[in-house]
Amino acid sequence: MIDQKKQNIFTNRITLIFKNNFKPIIFLFLGLFLIIIFFQYYLYQKNNKVLELSILYEQAKANVNSSDFEETMNLIIKENGIFGILASLELIKKRLNNKDYNFAFNEYLELLKQNELNRTYTNIIALHGAYNLIDYVSANNILILLTFVDESSIHFAGYKDEIKYLLSIKNNDLNLREELKSKILNNGNISETIKERVRKINEFEKY
Repeated sequence: MIDQKKQNIFTNRITLIFKNNFKPIIFLFLGLFLIIIFFQYYLYQKNNKVLELSILYEQAKANVNSSDFEETMNLIIKENGIFGILASLELIKKRLNNKDYNFAFNEYLELLKQNELNRTYTNIIALHGAYNLIDYVSANNILILLTFVDESSIHFAGYKDEIKYLLSIKNNDLNLREELKSKILNNGNISETIKERVRKINEFEKY
């Protein structure tokens, strides 16, 4: 009987609170409902935008020699995101194919200076540029690209040292070449694939 009375008091209090705050409660639920609707709409629009960029990117990529290739890729680049990065790399690829190496270097640099780039993307793009341009631009320009590689990452440090090793050969710097060779071969965090390449290059350079 006492429990029933307590339950009735509790129910009456809840009812009273609801009656006294009817409008604020309704507005609260309406606000939450509208937030959910707007969030769903935002996700829908975002997914549609990604799909549109994907289709536009693939169409432009398939027509690299068309007159509007660069215009389309530049439109995609303005949207940022992963397709903006891919579009930038496609433009750079075209520069490389056309042997516009200095132009390609500047576009790599412009891409790397974008603050919104994920750190992993920055590492990959910098190494991609260094490997592609090492035979075609100055050693100083390659070293500029390498400044964007995070040395604290064990996944990328080996590639950075390998490129420096290749630069030492290009510059005919025997002391630096030997130093970098030892550094690479004695580093347990560097992959055997990189080490094997360095060994082969070293043997080749001896003869």
